[in-house]
Amino acid sequence: MNLLKLKVFFLSTLLQLCALTTTAQESPFDTMVNALISENVPVLSVEELQTKPNIILLDTRTKAEYDVSHIDNAVWVGEKDWDLKSFEKFNKEQTVVVYCSVGYRSEKLVKKLLRLDFEKTFNLYGGVFDWVNKGYPVENNRGLTDSIHGYDKSFARWIEQGVVIF
Repeated sequence: MNLLKLKVFFLSTLLQLCALTTTAQESPFDTMVNALISENVPVLSVEELQTKPNIILLDTRTKAEYDVSHIDNAVWVGEKDWDLKSFEKFNKEQTVVVYCSVGYRSEKLVKKLLRLDFEKTFNLYGGVFDWVNKGYPVENNRGLTDSIHGYDKSFARWIEQGVVIF
């Protein structure tokens, strides 16, 4: 079994265990998200994002995911291999919110931005999946859409609203 298949198998097993060990206070989705993200970076909920004016919103998913749909005014920065010099164009005094599908990939960029003195930087808790599940709109280059990229089949099951695309 190659390394990628082993990682996918491990992650899928972890997600299934998270769903089985959910407490009464925590939804299965929250259990999954909490298992994937650390407590080392600040998070912002979807509801809190609605109250933040004048933010920089960064999408850390693949270009294919972003092209299917993204949150309005999000800047696509990719999921890895970030050229950290490219972030110098952003105002470090502004609030920066970073998201991906559920918060795992975006957390990595939040850590890097915090080290670059972007002090008001947050990971969007639950990512774009939580965003659409709570009824907030997404768009693509043609305008509003009900499509959302599912990342893969094990993660797509967490999408409750919209049309899942792969």
